[in-house]
Amino acid sequence: MARNLAETRDMARLARQAGVVAMVDHQYRYLPIRRRVKELIDEGYIGTPHAINMIVFNSSLADPEETRFNWLMEQDKSGGMLRAIGSHYIDTMRWWIGEINAVAGTMSTMVTKRRLPDSTLTATVDADDNFAFMLQFRNGAIGTVHFSATAPVDAGESTTITGSEGMLIVEADSELFGARKRDVHLRELAIPERLNPKLPEFSHPLTRPTILLMRDWITAIREGDLTRFAPSFNDGEKVQEIIDGVIRSREQGRWIDTSGARWPKTGRI
Repeated sequence: MARNLAETRDMARLARQAGVVAMVDHQYRYLPIRRRVKELIDEGYIGTPHAINMIVFNSSLADPEETRFNWLMEQDKSGGMLRAIGSHYIDTMRWWIGEINAVAGTMSTMVTKRRLPDSTLTATVDADDNFAFMLQFRNGAIGTVHFSATAPVDAGESTTITGSEGMLIVEADSELFGARKRDVHLRELAIPERLNPKLPEFSHPLTRPTILLMRDWITAIREGDLTRFAPSFNDGEKVQEIIDGVIRSREQGRWIDTSGARWPKTGRI
């Protein structure tokens, strides 16, 4: 949403003062799979959420010759995978599970030189191409994200969500599986079943989600409703707080409190 939390808070404040509808382009919320997961969690399919884990290994930034130097490789221009991609994972996890009380994480730059566009010269990369972080949700659940854009091959993306009553598994935002806890007296195994929603008939997976987000935004403007639709600037502010928390955690070597408590907690979460 912005380069840091201070800028994000200024944007949210100005939007409130102006009395305008303001939304953030977290269009991944509108993916059919992710919306179905939200419905299932809200319906109690997994019971009380206990843990969520997202793992991504892709090769998009592995080759310094193929992916040339651009703003995404510059830290002072808010480049890096944590901001570009991690922001969407944070928004989705908070949307699914709830508010986040604390964060700890790190990031790294594994490919430090990249060829400049239309040149034989190289430039130094200082923005992250790998990151990992842990979250403590308000309800006590734990979340983890591990992302690498420098894997030698694309190994895909997988998300697992567990709770007191069941489990959901999302593969590459295209396959959804679920399993409910069975009666222990029957000695039956919980076998995952496919729970796929009807998928959109578009060549690009983000076409439908973007259209749906824009539809909600336009509807909010027409109705003058400043609070009904999301992801709002307030949602973007929360996401930015977690991003900044990961950066601070790496610098300070500790958990960062994001619960809204007046005095930051130290040592324990």
